[in-house]
Amino acid sequence: MNRTIEYRLRVGRGGHVRLAALVESQRLLYNAALQERRDAWRLAGKTITLYDQQRSMTECRRDLADMAAMPVALQRGTLRRVDRAYRAFFRRCKADSKPGFPRFKGLGRFHTLEWDEYKGIRFDTGTGRLTSKAFGTLRARVHRPFPEGVSIKAVRIVRDVKGWKVQLAVLLAAPAKRAVRTAAGLDFGLTHLATVSDGGRIANPRAGRAAAAVLRRRQRHLARCRRGSKGRRRARAAVQRAHSKAAYVRRTWHRQQAARLFELFDLVAMEDLNVRGWRGGGWRSRSTMRRGGSSRGRSRARLRVPARRWSLLTRAARHGIARSAGIPCRRRSMSDGIGAGAGRRWTATKTRQGTFCTGP
Repeated sequence: MNRTIEYRLRVGRGGHVRLAALVESQRLLYNAALQERRDAWRLAGKTITLYDQQRSMTECRRDLADMAAMPVALQRGTLRRVDRAYRAFFRRCKADSKPGFPRFKGLGRFHTLEWDEYKGIRFDTGTGRLTSKAFGTLRARVHRPFPEGVSIKAVRIVRDVKGWKVQLAVLLAAPAKRAVRTAAGLDFGLTHLATVSDGGRIANPRAGRAAAAVLRRRQRHLARCRRGSKGRRRARAAVQRAHSKAAYVRRTWHRQQAARLFELFDLVAMEDLNVRGWRGGGWRSRSTMRRGGSSRGRSRARLRVPARRWSLLTRAARHGIARSAGIPCRRRSMSDGIGAGAGRRWTATKTRQGTFCTGP
């Protein structure tokens, strides 16, 4: 079972400059690899594969000292990202959906360093030190212990609005399924997020509504800033942090509710709803949903936001099963439990294991 363990990095000013320069170099490599594929097909009708570009990169490393100074696993990871973008494009073409041809990455659209193999970088699970010849040594904030006896398969370093974080891809043994003794069904709704078959209800987190006032002030401040100024850059970062906080609250809420469900029940059945069809293939703001139009259009618009919440809970349920693997969750007491005894206190001490199915 594949799992990604994420830690926040403690990066100073010097480390930030080195990582930013490294991201820029990989962005240029990504764009060059994409340009090579486009030109080869447009001018000669030839298809260039991932292995062709890796062989070309090996020749370039012999002649260019700047490329030779970078870890080869990092450059291969960037080339693999281009290959994944092309594979996803052809997969969407076969499925008769919107293709979305791979595009070049601008300055603000590339934030990830990816090592496709655990080579050229080392992570000390005891001290949390991340070392590579590309950026030196960085410290990670190890907020939870690293699983023992687990080997790291790949590494990512991601830049977000809060700074930098490291993602470690590991392979864990699949947990044994427990016997099904208790079962429940979920009915998704509009007033509440879902209703459990035994009478319990799951409330909506309302994260966007709670962050609306802060977002309104920060977006107005952003609109007044002059384009290209440092103040506008800081104001844009403040808006991004507000959106990131709302998304974190929403995601955490859904994962907590999924963990509660699988602490109480061994099997949870959810409605097999066409969530993507109800959303209409896109996202609409709340102000757009209040506008006039046909009755069918208004009803579809009202369902877009709840359908998004339902899909988040469904993914969180799958995530809760996948992350069991014998790793216990934190012990916590909750007074707003789910089930027939809503309001009772219960304690989550088991691992997040269970069986998930979709259907009527």
